[in-house]
Amino acid sequence: MPYVDTRPSAYPLRLEPALRAKIDAIAKANGRSVNTEIAIRLEASLKADEQGEAVDDLESTIRRIAYEVAMQVVSEALPKKKKPQ
Repeated sequence: MPYVDTRPSAYPLRLEPALRAKIDAIAKANGRSVNTEIAIRLEASLKADEQGEAVDDLESTIRRIAYEVAMQVVSEALPKKKKPQ
């Protein structure tokens, strides 16, 4: 059976020196490699985006329901029109 490399692929990343210095310092403070620090932060960012989309969907649903309830309340509060005889 041929050898299959299952390690994550390398991805060269160009960073501004100031950003690189910040990530270096944070990684060191957290006892992690720069690569691990970047990966953890990317995962957290993607998860936050997904949760944000879920919140947006929930907010839209709540707004739609509130609108429908308000329309029902208003229609029930208005006087009924009499049918012409």
